[in-house]
Formats: sequence, C-alpha cells, structure tokens
Amino acid sequence: MKKIVLLLALQPAITCAQELPGVHEQQLEYQAEREEANSEDDSYWQQLHHWQKHPLNLNEADEEALLALELLTPIQVNHFLQYRNLLGPLIHIYELQAIPGWDVNTIHRLLPYVTVNDNRAGKEAFHKGEHKLLARCGLVPEQSKGYKNGAYPGSPVSMLIRYSYKYKNLLQYGLTAEKDAGEQFFRGAQRAGFDFYSLHFLARRRGFVKAWALGDYTIRLGQGLIQWQGRSTTVLFIKKQAPVLQPYNSSGEFNFYRGAAITLQKNKFELTVFGSLRKLSANGDSAITSLLNSGYHRTANEMANRHKVQLFTTGASLGHHSSKGHIAINAIYHHFSRSLQPGNEPYELFAASGHPYLNMGIDYGYTIRNLHIFGEMAADRHTHTAFLHGLLASVHAKVDVALLYRSISPRYQSVFSQALTQNTSPVNEAGWYTGISMRPIPGVQVEAYADVFTFPWLKFQTSQPANGQEYLLQVTCTPNKQAELYSRFRYQAKPLKAADTGQVIRSTENRPNKNWRMQLTYHLHRACKLRTRLETVWYGHQEQQETGFLFFQDIQYKPPFQPWRFNLRLQYMETDGYNSRIYAIENMVLYNTTIPAFFNKGFRYLVNIGYRLARKKEMMVSLAFAQTVYPSKTTIGTGNDAIESRKKSEIKLQLIISQ
Repeated sequence: MKKIVLLLALQPAITCAQELPGVHEQQLEYQAEREEANSEDDSYWQQLHHWQKHPLNLNEADEEALLALELLTPIQVNHFLQYRNLLGPLIHIYELQAIPGWDVNTIHRLLPYVTVNDNRAGKEAFHKGEHKLLARCGLVPEQSKGYKNGAYPGSPVSMLIRYSYKYKNLLQYGLTAEKDAGEQFFRGAQRAGFDFYSLHFLARRRGFVKAWALGDYTIRLGQGLIQWQGRSTTVLFIKKQAPVLQPYNSSGEFNFYRGAAITLQKNKFELTVFGSLRKLSANGDSAITSLLNSGYHRTANEMANRHKVQLFTTGASLGHHSSKGHIAINAIYHHFSRSLQPGNEPYELFAASGHPYLNMGIDYGYTIRNLHIFGEMAADRHTHTAFLHGLLASVHAKVDVALLYRSISPRYQSVFSQALTQNTSPVNEAGWYTGISMRPIPGVQVEAYADVFTFPWLKFQTSQPANGQEYLLQVTCTPNKQAELYSRFRYQAKPLKAADTGQVIRSTENRPNKNWRMQLTYHLHRACKLRTRLETVWYGHQEQQETGFLFFQDIQYKPPFQPWRFNLRLQYMETDGYNSRIYAIENMVLYNTTIPAFFNKGFRYLVNIGYRLARKKEMMVSLAFAQTVYPSKTTIGTGNDAIESRKKSEIKLQLIISQ
C-alpha cells in the first residue's frame, strides 16, 4: 500500500533521452585537450549502448554496478542502497524521485540505461546473450606524402573487425582485429594480416569467484596513483570509481594487460590477483628511451620499434567492503626486459628509470550520512610517496560540494597510472581542488570549480618550479523537456617558458588561456534534434596573444519506426595558431568518437547516414563523410602525413550485426 500511494504522488512523467550523457562528451573533450591526444578506448560507449538495449536492473544491481554507470556519486549510490534495503525492491521507475539526493537531472541521465524489471540470471548465460559483429573501414582519399615517397607501404584503408558476446554483466568474450592506414595487410611485415589482435574473456558471479578474466583486460586500483587503465574521471565527479577488473576490447594497442586475472569474494573481503606478459613498442637499443603508444606500424622505423620490449606485470588488491565503505591494500610489480633510460634534460632528472618497478598503496572510501571521504596513499620501490584525499558532501538538498588535495613527490615513479592531476601522469604535483554544484531553482544547475596547483620540480617547457590555476563556471538551463542550454567559462594559467630574450636561462611565466562556450540543444519533435555551439578562446598576452573562434550546427534526424537516420554538421573555425586551438567532439559512426583539435581558418562538414537492413538481427549499415577546407592553405599536415591540397576528407563505412 505504501508504494501505491508513493507512486500516485510521483506521477509526473520523466522522459528518457536517447543520446549519450552530455557530461561524458564534455569530459572527453577536456581529456583530449589536456593530453593533446585522442583516446581509442571506446569500451564505455559500447557499455552504454549495451545498457540502452539491455538496461541494468536496479533491483539486482550492487554498488559496483551502479558506480560503473559513472552517472552517480558515491553518496547517491549509498542513499539508493539504503532506500532499497529499507523499503524493498522498486516497483516502478518513478520511485527514483523519492530517493534523497536524486535530483531530476540525474534521473533523466540515468533512465535510458536502467530498469526495475525482475530479470534474474539463470543458466542461460552462454546462449541467451547478445552476439555482435562490427566491421569498419576508413579512408582519406587525398594521398599524403608517405604514400607518394613509399614511406607507407600499406594501403591507405584502415580496418577494424570486432566480434563480441555479452550476457548482462555476467559473461563477455570476443575478438578484435585492427589495421591502421598505411600498415601492410597479409604481406610484407604483416604476414599475419591485421597489425593488432586482441582476445578477451570475462565471467562474473560464479560462487565465491566474483570475476575472472583471460586474454586482454584492464586493472583499475584506488584513485589511480599506482594503477589505472581506461578513461579518466570527469572534472566534476572527482572520485574515480570503476570495477577493479574489466575486459578489454578496444582497438588501442597500449593501455591494457594480457594474461589472466581473478577476483575472489568471501563475506566482506575481496581479493584480486592478476598477471600479464606482453610486448610493447619502444625507442632505444640497449635501453628504452621512450615507450610508444600510438599503435602505428607503417614506416621502416616504426616496424623496427614494434614489440621491442617485453613487459611482465603482476599485482594484487585485498580489500574489505561494507555498506558504508571500503579499505584496500594494493600492490603492482613491473619488469621490463630492458632498462628505462630517460633523456638528459633537467626536467627529466626524476623521470622513470631503471627496472623493476614496484608500487604499493592503500585506498579507502567511507560514507557518513551525506558525507563521503575517499583517498589513496602510495609509495614506489624507493619509498617516494604520493597522496590524494578527497571529500564529497551534500550540504543541502540543492547544494553539493567537493574537495580534493593531492601531494605527489617529483621523485615518485609509476607505470600505467592516471590520477586526477594536471599532469598526464601522477608525478611532481601538489594542489587543492574545490568544486560546487547548485540547483537554485528547477531547471537550472550551476557548477563551478577552482584548482590551484604547484609543480615542485621542473616539467616540460618550464625552467624552474612553478604554480598555476584553473577555474570553471558553468550554468545549465533546462526550461522544458525539449531544450537544454549551457554556458561555460574556463580560465587556465599554466607555467611555460617566457619568450627568448637571449638569457642563458629563460624565465617561466603563467600563460593564460580563457575559453567561453555556449551550447543549445533543442528537440524540434521526436524525430529531429538541433545542437548549436559557439566557442571562443583567448590565449596568452602581449606579443604572444592568440584568439580563436568555432561555431557548429548539428542536425540529427531519426524518424520513429523508420529504418534510417541522418546526421549533419556544419562547422566554421578561425584561430591565430595552434595555441588557440579548439577541441570539438565528433561522432562519425557508432562507437567511433573522435575529438580533433581545430586551428587556423577553415570550414568543415560531416554527413552520417545510417540504415537498418533487418530488424530481427539488427543489421545496421552506416556511411560517414567529413571534409575540412582551408582556403588559405596549400599543404595540410606535416612530414609523411602532409597533403598537398586545401582540403582533407574522411570516409567511413561500418556494418553492425547483432542478435
């Protein structure tokens, strides 16, 4: 009777958006800008699409599964579990509005991926899951210098084939094969066909075996001070939260392990043990001067560096979990077949060198009412330390705050680590992060953060220890179900070498970078969605000042009950140079998300057409064409990738068959 009354009281409908959460698009753009690289890890997008077709059952989901959605804070997860334990399984999705700390915006983002139906697992894991085959090829029609001079002996066509089987969150296995443009195929140096092959198998919930994996997998420990593979966290969700063990089925050739791993669970204790042996590409002969993570094996030099070093990795994590929190002891050991030897630049004095590498640490998390504390303490084999401690709090029904402090020694060394730091890897940094999220009135959300940091030792492009700041303010307005408008201003002041004045040692100065963006998303009706973005950048000051501007218009048309869909983007950009570049996310075809850096003056358009060939097997074919035109250029790109033309085009064709 209680639930019937509650359901009637919460009658206002909540619609389910069909798009991927915008918070993740913003996060990927931020990460690409910070790392100046585009990640090939599409595992999260695959998972979201799987949840859209096979929603996560909230009446069965545990804490780990809820956090894996990456749409909920630890406090929200804790409140949900307490609500479910107290009042029993949910009988309708509308009940989510009654959970403390679950605002309407959070529920809107969550609804496409969850359900409350009772679909308990039986013995059908091996024959009632989803089979999926993806085949994709891409081509840049304009011939670059590398093909003309013979540096790229392979075909300019890139190819990806991926087969996967997945049953809920309990069983997953598959194969990935990939070839980049310019790499040979079944000839020359690539007699085995594709340049990269990957196999994965993972099963969960088999008695006291919580999960076990064979083949390729990723490991994520604590807050990333000693080990984290995969996507970084968002700038507003500052706590890293993901299952320790995950299968790997992306096309990136660097950031994963190859071997076996297992997670055992007994009562409140959990033990994960893993081992890996794989080869990596690297520069250097007797010693490794740098590891190569691009995955390109086209030229003679790239082939000579392919699989040049062997890496053995093993590690373990022992944790105690309760309804309020957890504490875990983690350790990881790396042994390279050759010693790492950094360069002789002053900023490389404390860079990772020698071998082997051993890191140990303790991570924790605990929830007290509306307060969640978390952190990690780590040390390397030379006892150089790294600390990260954070706090999340719901101080009011409409106000959430976040605090994070990190202190990482310049001498601290780790491999495959990734924490919430300004540096791409956790080293040589200390700082305070403070964030706040407010919902003053329905339909309005205000988010802001301030990050003040220092680098105790030199880093690339600095000549002395330095400090910096980063601030962000974003206001999001959702007046109705059809429209969303957000405006964002971000200020960064990061240390760089000052202009060359002839002095022996160039001074270091903080180079400001101011960025303002406004984006409007509007649903004309069920079939048509418009998205408009306007963005400007002001970089540097005085003689080194640059400005940038970008505008794009998206039109997405997907008529209901029709087998076809259509996407169009029209874009204009104009910047004074690379320093004032602007990143904008693009979805060429499903799972293929790119985040190019746009600079100089040019026009770009992108067309994507999808057609469903069959309903029972869900055969979807997609064709995408994009072209960028630079009116004032005669050459695009540099080196072997240089194209003698004012335009550069991209064509991608993809077929997905699932059953």
